Amino acid sequence: MSNPIDVGSVLGGRYKVTATVLASHDHDLVLDGVDQVLNRPVSILVAGPENTEQVAQSAREVATGERPGTVQVLDLGVTEAATYLITNHTSAADLLDLVVATNPPYVEPFFTDTLGSEIFGQPRSHEPEPYDEEDNVEAGYIKYQDTHPSQVDPYRSSPAVPPRPPIRPAAAGAGAGA
Repeated sequence: MSNPIDVGSVLGGRYKVTATVLASHDHDLVLDGVDQVLNRPVSILVAGPENTEQVAQSAREVATGERPGTVQVLDLGVTEAATYLITNHTSAADLLDLVVATNPPYVEPFFTDTLGSEIFGQPRSHEPEPYDEEDNVEAGYIKYQDTHPSQVDPYRSSPAVPPRPPIRPAAAGAGAGA
């Protein structure tokens, strides 16, 4: 397979490829280069055909700070021939880490459905539960004494604490004048 980007080619009008560092099994290329405008060394990751979307996604995550790392994204190029990422001069291992997704999609384990049937006696439904607003009853309208008279406390109407004796007016006046 010929490389879509060869040594000596210029990417984005300013990054010149100076050397091939590594070629992965997935046809990802790690290249060394130089920024011709700022005259500084750069590293270049050319994504393999099956990793183009992941490299672009990882570049966005690193650039926004969503994905931690030592790599500084300088440029991302997407052409018909290849997708390439220009970074500060770094190791090939750090660049190839960008080919791997950080958080693969979460897949719920099988045992949760089994656990649901053990607890509730039936497997969990995959359909959304219907909700009818008319079934929602305000708590103030429920009268237990009408439907369950045996469960209502007959002494609930009488106060729990006996009333206090009234304060004597003579004692209040004597305390104020002394």
